[in-house]
Order: sequence, then structure tokens, then C-alpha cells
Amino acid sequence: MLCPKCGGQSTVIDSRMISGTVRRRRECEQCGHRFSTEETLYKFQRVDKPIILDDMITQFMNGKKEAKR
Repeated sequence: MLCPKCGGQSTVIDSRMISGTVRRRRECEQCGHRFSTEETLYKFQRVDKPIILDDMITQFMNGKKEAKR
């Protein structure tokens, strides 16, 4: 994840799962700026591992394109 202040790489300091959302505390490796990110995880009914919303949307759109052919 890139730092919003300087654009450098960041590392995760702490992670917490709060009602389906992963909140990560991060620190920039270059400038030391600390910030938080939230990631919402979703599950397909037939899949055991969680996936990120962007992946789910991509899979849905790919399936829709194939159905139109």
C-alpha cells in the first residue's frame, strides 16, 4: 500500500477484524507517516476463502461477458 503523504511503500503495524472489515494500521517506510486502511471481505456461498470486492466484481463482469456471446 502506498503512503498518501509521500507515495512510499508502507508496512502493516496492526490488523483487526471488525464485523467483516479488516482494519490495518500502516506506517510509511520512507517518511514514517502512519495511516489506517479498511478492507471489506466477501465470501461466495460455495467458496471457503474470502475474496476482495474488486475480484468479485471482475469475476461477475467476466461471467456476464461470456453469457452475451
